[in-house]
Order: sequence, then structure tokens, then C-alpha cells
Amino acid sequence: MLMTTVLGGHTSLHANFEELQRGAVLLDACVSDAEAMGARVAGWGAASSLITWSAPSGSLLLARVASVSTGLVTLGTQLAGLHRGVVASIEAYRTVESAVTKSIDALMLPASAGQLALDLARGAPLRTADLERVLSHGPRALAGVLNGVFPGASHLLGVATVTAVGMGRIDAWAQSSGPLESTDPRTRNERMWQTLSGAVSAAGVLQLGGYQVQRSAAPSHESVSDGSMTWLTQNLRHTFEDTAGSSALGVTRIDASDGQPTWVVAIPGTQFGSVNTTDSVEICTPEETGLGALLSSVEHEDNAWGASGVREAMALRSQHVVTAVDEALVAAGAQPGERIVTVGYSQGGSHAVNVATDPRIAEVYDVDTVVTYGGLSANVELPDDVVALHLEHEEDVAIALDGAPNPVGMQRTTVMFSGYTPEMEASGDSPQEAGFFGAAHGFDTYTHHVETSLQDPGVVEQIHPTLDHLMAVTAGPAVATAFTLRREKPDPPRNPLSGSSSSLPPTRAH
Repeated sequence: MLMTTVLGGHTSLHANFEELQRGAVLLDACVSDAEAMGARVAGWGAASSLITWSAPSGSLLLARVASVSTGLVTLGTQLAGLHRGVVASIEAYRTVESAVTKSIDALMLPASAGQLALDLARGAPLRTADLERVLSHGPRALAGVLNGVFPGASHLLGVATVTAVGMGRIDAWAQSSGPLESTDPRTRNERMWQTLSGAVSAAGVLQLGGYQVQRSAAPSHESVSDGSMTWLTQNLRHTFEDTAGSSALGVTRIDASDGQPTWVVAIPGTQFGSVNTTDSVEICTPEETGLGALLSSVEHEDNAWGASGVREAMALRSQHVVTAVDEALVAAGAQPGERIVTVGYSQGGSHAVNVATDPRIAEVYDVDTVVTYGGLSANVELPDDVVALHLEHEEDVAIALDGAPNPVGMQRTTVMFSGYTPEMEASGDSPQEAGFFGAAHGFDTYTHHVETSLQDPGVVEQIHPTLDHLMAVTAGPAVATAFTLRREKPDPPRNPLSGSSSSLPPTRAH
């Protein structure tokens, strides 16, 4: 059964409080204006008193001026009191909301942890809300328990976890009992060092290489956008590996109805290449390019949207992707000050919010809208004037990995779906076995909800201001251009223990 929940947006309670905040700012300005005008009128009365005192009606005029001045000062005082009341109400709401949220999380944490354990035991889909709550508050709660039993233990929790996992991985790699493959020229010590350097790189200490941006050999594609979410979803789908090839980036110019161009930047999800993402053994094998590459990534990967792209989005705020997007926009013909819409799925959704907030884009172009499908976006704060629409599934465990729900507000809306495609429902197959993150994270599932749930009148009523805005800026003749990003190989990390300027230890001959 398909169900949809809307969080944030123009019809939400948070939107009303944002309006209240704007009202408080206007009230403060009115207070200053009223006080200044009252002082000015009083000054006019004093200046004109020498002229009007001898006139028959002079005393009456002066009395009127004094009355107006007093009225303005009184109005300013009343407005100041109203402003203080509004500000106090806003602060009181924030305090109460924060306290209630913390209390609910504390009360629900054991229930969420128990539900996750139960779902894991019976092989049921994990709920995003439960996983986010455990990831966000579980470590702190566990640290508190440990600290109560063993003072100081909480400080060792994070170090012990990282050390146990990291050293176990390195030790297993270095102490492997089997012979090295004849095609692998590296010694075990070299493999251990490269694994360690990969782990350091994953932590963001070592930076990844940038990209070479090339226009695709395929000609630009012309169409007419109706400004709907269905068109925007199909436009994003054209950047996927089976359509545009690996490491593709889409830039589409739309001549909107207001006479201004809109540039839609479309970024696909993670591309695992030939790895079968439904095979848990294959995807977790370190030598493959699946999850093993996500964890170690000791070999160079030139695909921008491979496992290294996830690291860049999470640890480096997409620093090289931002540069590549800027180059692609310039190559496509975008001019400073023109409108930008960023759209992304999964890893691409994380890049989309990072691109929208990076000064290299935001200070050059007019970043207007961000749309994400199953992307990690909770920990990125968007400007108040950027419209954001986040599409998520309640059983999509990928979006829970940022450990928090998305912020909500008048301009920031999250639409949470439940249910699957008719084909998945009819097959009887387990949704969580369809791909590494399950069918809930699948783009087909999100496409199905765009074509069904977002057409539901009850949902449309809640998010129509966002949909209307999207239609206004993305409807019109469109020209889509594809670009290919290839990651440049960075200089290999230098061994800090070697005392020399050389990089990795020399590899042995075949």
C-alpha cells in the first residue's frame, strides 16, 4: 500500500513560525521608523513655533503637531512591546520543541533499538526513522552507560571502535596466509600500507584527485519540459550509466516562461560497475569495487560516481565535483547570475546539496532549487531563499546514514514514501534483497512514487507551492548536454615513517 507523509513546506507549522519570525523583523523595523518619525515631527514643531506663535491658528497647529509626535512615540512603544512578545513566543516555542524532541528521542531510543534488532532477526525491512535515531543518539547513550560503570570509558569508545575495525582489517590483509597472486607486484607490507593510506583517505585526511571534464561525443538533446517532477525525474535518468555511460554529468538549459534561462545540473547515483549489488558476498569482497572499495579504495578510481565519490561527498563536501560542475556550466554556456537547479539521486543527491551551498557556485550563479532522491542531505544547511524538495522512502536505510532527519521549513520539504512498485509487490520477493540497500533505495521505486504519490490530490495540496515554483522555473524548451568526468590520479601518499620524500615503498618486479 502506497502512503506518503509530507514534512515541512509552506503548509507546515514550521512555515508559520518562519512567517512569525519575518513578522518580528518587520515589527522591529516599524518600531525604529515610528520612533524616528515621532522625533522628526517634534523637531518640526519646535522649528515652526517661532513662525506660528503670532498667527491666529498657530497655537492650534502646534498642539496638533505635538499630538502627532506623541502618538508616533506611543505607537513605537506599543510596537516595541508587541515585538518583544513575538520574539519571546518564538524563543519559548524553540525551547519547548527542543526539549520535547530530546525527550521523545530518549524515550523512543530503546524502542527503536529493539525494533531494529527484531527486524534484523526476522529479515524485515529496517525503518529509516529507527535507524536514524539509533545512529544519532545510540553512541551517546552507550557512552553514558559505560561512563557510569567505568569512569572515562566513554572517551575510549570511539577510539576503540575505529582501532578494532581498522587494525583488524590491516592485520588480516598483512597476515594473509595464502600466497600473493602472481599478477600482484606488491609485498604484503606494501598492501598493508596502501590499505592504511586508503583508510586515512576515507577519513578525509588525504584528498582525492580532481576531474577532467569533457563534453560527451553524443549530440545535445532537445525537448520541451512541462516543468513537472516526472520530466525532471526522466531528465535525471538520462545521466545513468546504462544510458549516458559511466561518470556522466547532465547540464540542461531551459528557457523558462519568465524569459530567464534555468540550468538544471543532474547528478546520478553511485556506480558500482560490474559488481552485482544483489550479491552480498561479491559486494563485500575487498578486491571488488563494491562496498569493499567504499571502505578501502586503495586503487585509483577514475569514475566520479564510484565509491570514492561517496567519500568525497561525505568527507570533502564534494570539493572536486563543485569545480567540475562549474566547468561544465561554463562549457554549456551558463552566465554569471543565471538560475541554477541541482538534482541528484543517492550519492548524486549529496553532491547536489553540496554544490548548491558551495560559494564557488552560490556566489556566481542564482542557486534556486535543490531536488534529491534518496540522498544524504540532513547535515547540510541550505540558504532560506533556496527551495528544496527531498524525496525519501521510509525503509531506505541509505538516507539514515547521516544520522538525522532533514531540517524542515517553509522552503525545505521532505516527502516520505512507503510501498513499492506493483512489480515488486506482485513478485513476492523480499524488497531488502533487491540491491545492496534494497528496493526502497532503488530509483525505480522513487520514479514510481513520483508518477503516483506526487499526483495524489492530498499530497499535491500540501506541496503545491513547491511544485508550482518548480514548474515556473523548469518549464520551457530544453537543451540537454552530457559531460564525462574522469578523476585525475593524485600523487601517492608519502610514507611519514620513511623519512624520505619518496611516496610508497617501491614495488617488487613481476
